[in-house]
Amino acid sequence: MSGFARRVGMVATVVAGAALIGTGIGAALGGTMVLSGVGSAASIASVAGAVAAVSGAVAQVTAKKPSAEGAVIGFLTGANQPLPYLIGEAYTEGVEIYRNGYGGEVNDVKNPYAFIPRVLSCCGPIESMGTTLVNYETTSFTGALGTVQEASGYYEEYLYHDQQLGARPESDALASPSGWGTPGKWGSDYKLSGFAAVGWSLIWSKKGKRFGGGQIPPLGKVPQGVKVYDPRLDSTYPGGSGTQRIDDETTWAYSTNPALHALAYSYGRLMNGKPIFGVRLFDADAIDLAAVVAWANVCDANSWGANGTIYEPGDKWNNLKKICEAGAAQPVPGSTLGFDYQAPRTSLYTVTLDDLAGPVSASLGRGWKARHNVLVPRYRSAAHQWGYVQADRVEVSAWITADGEEKIDERQFDLVTDVDQVTELATYDLYQRREAGPIVLPCKPHMREFHPGHCLTLAAELGAHPDGEVDVVIRRRAPDANTGVIRFICELETPAKHTAALGLTGGAPPTITWPTNEDIQTAFDLNSIGAGELGALITGRAMVDVDPADGLLQASDTEITVENHTAEYFDKSESITGTTITTEDDGTTAIAAETRYFIYYDDAGRSGGAVTLKATQDITAAVNSATNPGRHYVGAITTDVLGGGGTTGGGTAPPYVAPGDWTYEP
Repeated sequence: MSGFARRVGMVATVVAGAALIGTGIGAALGGTMVLSGVGSAASIASVAGAVAAVSGAVAQVTAKKPSAEGAVIGFLTGANQPLPYLIGEAYTEGVEIYRNGYGGEVNDVKNPYAFIPRVLSCCGPIESMGTTLVNYETTSFTGALGTVQEASGYYEEYLYHDQQLGARPESDALASPSGWGTPGKWGSDYKLSGFAAVGWSLIWSKKGKRFGGGQIPPLGKVPQGVKVYDPRLDSTYPGGSGTQRIDDETTWAYSTNPALHALAYSYGRLMNGKPIFGVRLFDADAIDLAAVVAWANVCDANSWGANGTIYEPGDKWNNLKKICEAGAAQPVPGSTLGFDYQAPRTSLYTVTLDDLAGPVSASLGRGWKARHNVLVPRYRSAAHQWGYVQADRVEVSAWITADGEEKIDERQFDLVTDVDQVTELATYDLYQRREAGPIVLPCKPHMREFHPGHCLTLAAELGAHPDGEVDVVIRRRAPDANTGVIRFICELETPAKHTAALGLTGGAPPTITWPTNEDIQTAFDLNSIGAGELGALITGRAMVDVDPADGLLQASDTEITVENHTAEYFDKSESITGTTITTEDDGTTAIAAETRYFIYYDDAGRSGGAVTLKATQDITAAVNSATNPGRHYVGAITTDVLGGGGTTGGGTAPPYVAPGDWTYEP
């Protein structure tokens, strides 16, 4: 409970006690209140109950925002880990449930295979497994879902995965590639039905070197997560149309709508007939579905989505608030669970003195320090390796001028992945921090038809605000069953905030060019080989022509062709993709007839593949040296005479030389 709410409770108790003393119900004797009968006690209880209700409602209005817990880099491992629940579409590495190295000895490597299954989400089946990121770099896999799939490109033959959406039940367990055998303590019984999961399989090859130093890169997925119930698609709900039913998860559908995820989480999730996740009300009548539908329409209109993972065991109320904040809302507890969301509103009624059952209590808002004029939002950015980054700040210059200084705060929105959305939400939050309130209206029973989220106009005669007649939004209500009095806890409604917030374009921080998986491997190789050793490995390699009959190098009068070949190093082999060279290594000078050229390429990581083959007339530029430690000399060839039929040349690798001691004569 906030300090303001505590003060409201304390002052209300004192006022109630003073009123009792003044009417003779009780007397103050040495600081002790003496009750004069059952009726007196009941009256005191009624007043105390009203005070408690108002204090509690005010505390909810002034409650703190949900705590930011968005640590998303890495995976969870260990015993008794929490269950992940994937909302919308977002990067996740999941919860690791097992890891095993096995396989005996292959190519002089003991236990070269690794099998690592990880759970991405409970409450499957999820919508899709989405894309695969290895070290945050998109990696393609061949094969169909439900089979062991092999990575394409750099990790081909080294990385595989088997995936499942979390069907109930799954047809089989996650598996490793055929021929690798079955990892110990794993088998067909481990189907993980109801859990979206991926089983990673990796092979460590002494010669291949795809995982530098035996380190496994971040292995992640960007799936589309759990399905939700939408009353608008349920023909049994007033105004709905469709086959969805709230008590049948098999009819639910995928969505990123925050309102629908808040509804699903509040209702609760079942697996095998047992409660497993969420608030677990399991009663549609306990949730204000009309408010959910209206809020869902607002989220759709604003293109607001919720994307990310929440966990249980954990703070369910905080989880619910995190979902709600993605839709500019907050949950409202009561006889039914409601939701109070930001949207332009029209006043439904003008409150006059005739509607009141007591005096109005009004606050002009938070203290000066808490009335921020600048807010910096943080959101989860796919362009920044799915980390939380700052968007451009939102501010109101008139407030900065009036306050005489900038009062800056920062807020993280855990389940927001769009910079425009987070900018709109932050603008709403900034305006909300300066709204007048709480304004407590004790109203007569006929006002009971109004609920949180409704907009009312307060007549000037109430004296609730210095501006006279103002609009307010009901944030909470506290009914008194004994008297029928309804106490509304309201905040000022400033229509300008909707114009200021909606349709904003946010500014994302600049991105950087991240090193590729090949770059990382190259850096590791360079730093794991001692000085001079790299040059010896490169110059000591053998080049095996795939088609030796016509020579590794071939030339006409205008171009040089390098054939596909294999670089046989002392410790491994790499395939080199050939090409045709038409210009010298400056990129502009054309290959000339009757000219001697030296062919080379740079590959410090000795990764092979489609290297950039170049031609030069300067032999010292073509060979390996301390200046060019990754340079591979391929060979020399003289182009044919103008209009000639072509020449051939062989490949050779001169010995490693240091600057200044070159003695080779072409």
